[in-house]
Amino acid sequence: MCLFVDWVAAYSILLGGLTCALPNAFMAGRLKQNDATSTAAFKHVVRGEVGKLALTVAMFSSVFYWIKPLEVGYFFAALAMGLCLNIALPVIENIRDNNRMSTVDENRQ
Repeated sequence: MCLFVDWVAAYSILLGGLTCALPNAFMAGRLKQNDATSTAAFKHVVRGEVGKLALTVAMFSSVFYWIKPLEVGYFFAALAMGLCLNIALPVIENIRDNNRMSTVDENRQ
């Protein structure tokens, strides 16, 4: 929608969202790997977190170094919305699952 307002705002929002989404996708990919031992699982979590941090730093550095002009407010607004979604979506899913379970329990009675 910002594309209709301003081209710089539109790509600033896109870059802010990508700066949040790509490191999180990397972390999710690392956590998907199944290992039987707890030490191997711990290694995947640590490597995922370190990789996520490195990707985040690299993306911030790249955006602020190469992208001129940049609407910093829109960039950080999209980044903050992405980070809030990391919290809100699991909470919404938990509420939805609890509602489903209560509906199933009511149908059984």
